Amino acid sequence: MALAVLTATPALHSDADAVRLEPVVQRYLDQGTAQPVTSYRAFRRLEAAGLGRAGWLEAWTEIENGAFRYEITAEGGSEKVLGQVLRKYLENERHAFESGEAQRSTLTPDNYLFVAADQQPEGLVKILMKPRRKGKLMLDGAMFFAPQDAGLVRVEGRAVSNPSFWVKRVDITRHYRRISGACVPVDVDSTANIRFAGRATFHMTYHYTHVNGRAPLGTVGTIASAAATGR
Repeated sequence: MALAVLTATPALHSDADAVRLEPVVQRYLDQGTAQPVTSYRAFRRLEAAGLGRAGWLEAWTEIENGAFRYEITAEGGSEKVLGQVLRKYLENERHAFESGEAQRSTLTPDNYLFVAADQQPEGLVKILMKPRRKGKLMLDGAMFFAPQDAGLVRVEGRAVSNPSFWVKRVDITRHYRRISGACVPVDVDSTANIRFAGRATFHMTYHYTHVNGRAPLGTVGTIASAAATGR
């Protein structure tokens, strides 16, 4: 499950042959090319529960020069959840950047076919995303955009590949926000079915102190600093 919910920042650019895209997707691609996420520093809280156990972990995470680094600052709960899900999640994310799997799973026309949906809920533009290949980080689902500025609001779907024989039907929802001009994830929710054992859940939040070298406006940076110092 920890591997299945991994997410990279949605740097939308493509080297594929030109394809005709829905206008909102094309606008978002253009914005991603103009304002890619090249670096960030964020304080994260990760929580997971299943099999009658639960755990939590807090860590500083950052991307710089294409590398992902993390520093765990506090943790608690079940040692099994910590070792098999939460610490493993961060280590898998580091490995995904090192191996290039994170870059190969971004929301681009190279990796997905984008199709307009008939139903447009909540005043958002819904675009179906169909993976062009299998992969540990690929989703079969939908993207939701704000029509005014083509801002990505949410991505939801099911993991194309089950992480293991024991974990199946991993459903993931990621919420995004524009911070310091770039689109970045702010929280992730996931549920999975464990064979013969029932349901497991995962939740993660991000609080950014810097995105592309710029501190965000408002309280986001303040929240991260307070979390790190225990205030």
